[in-house]
Amino acid sequence: MKKHHEVLLELLALREKDYDLFVDKLYDAITGEFNKYFKEELIKDKDHQQTLKIMIDHYEKREEYEKCDVLLHLLKINSN
Repeated sequence: MKKHHEVLLELLALREKDYDLFVDKLYDAITGEFNKYFKEELIKDKDHQQTLKIMIDHYEKREEYEKCDVLLHLLKINSN
């Protein structure tokens, strides 16, 4: 199993090469096996919340509304 920092480094490299795949991998990291590392940061940090908004916009354009719902839920957690 990859470590948290290895996943982050892969994501940063991928962002420059294939943005769609980057967003998909980031979504997988947030909702998958590494969610315990990402969710707390995403909920607490305003910059990370902006990342969620960008991802939601990306998935709206691709009409992947199930993923939007998951990300919107993460945003809503912080507003409570």
